[in-house]
Amino acid sequence: MNLLIVLGHPRTASLSGALALAFGEGARKIGADVRQLALATLEFDPHVRTESPGDQALEDDLSKARDLILWAEHLVVVYSTWRATAARPDHVSGKVSAKDRRLAMRPSALAAGLAPTA
Repeated sequence: MNLLIVLGHPRTASLSGALALAFGEGARKIGADVRQLALATLEFDPHVRTESPGDQALEDDLSKARDLILWAEHLVVVYSTWRATAARPDHVSGKVSAKDRRLAMRPSALAAGLAPTA
């Protein structure tokens, strides 16, 4: 069995990283061929620079990631959740827009426990 573990946490040395490693070790023990892909280590331009995304060539890291995904028979994606949802890029980088802060301070957000604590 070809198993690809995709680590989506922005820090590889995290609880998510430890879970990904432990899962991989367990899968190897039962005979799986395990490879890992840490998204935080990929280097690529996240912006589309051409008229159409299909016209933009894949950078080396994205090409390697695509090849790993095609190789895999099973995918395991490990990522943290923030406020019961996947992390958004602006939250991962620690940048929260003024609009996000305003929305978080609405009474409905405060009641739901969604307002920032710091």
